[in-house]
Formats: sequence, C-alpha cells, structure tokens
Amino acid sequence: MTKQLSFLPKIDRTAKQEELEGVLESVRIHRKCEN
Repeated sequence: MTKQLSFLPKIDRTAKQEELEGVLESVRIHRKCEN
C-alpha cells in the first residue's frame, strides 16, 4: 500500500504535464487554422 502511495505523485505529475502539453498543442493548431 505505502509503495503505491509514494508511486502515485510521480504518475500524477507526468499525467498533468502531458495534459498541459496536449492543451498547448491544440491551442497551436487552433491558431494555425485561424491564420
């Protein structure tokens, strides 16, 4: 149990980072379409 708990923050951090990158990517695509 304790191993899983200490393991979760790392997964959460990387998941959030990937989510942010995905959002930035979609924003770039939208801007390209507008231009």
